[in-house]
Amino acid sequence: MNSKFSDEIAQHIADAKLLDLSTHDLVTSILLSAGKYSDTEIENAIDSLDLVILNEIKDSVFNFRKTGEYHIISSTGTSRDISKLMARLSVILQN
Repeated sequence: MNSKFSDEIAQHIADAKLLDLSTHDLVTSILLSAGKYSDTEIENAIDSLDLVILNEIKDSVFNFRKTGEYHIISSTGTSRDISKLMARLSVILQN
């Protein structure tokens, strides 16, 4: 059964293909939307991701683990701290 998060990820993937976005940009949109969902929903959705997307998420989490901080900078130059979300993902991906 698909979760709401899985459905949202599918929409992000479709949008990324339509807009010819990079895998990094796709993962950024997935990460930003993950904060709205439970750990179980995130874990289930991540388990079904394409390996390229999953590896990009794991790389992002690895970078977070090195510094303990993670910021996303928008195209307008605004920084958004998602360190708490990345800490959650770090734990989820260890399981």
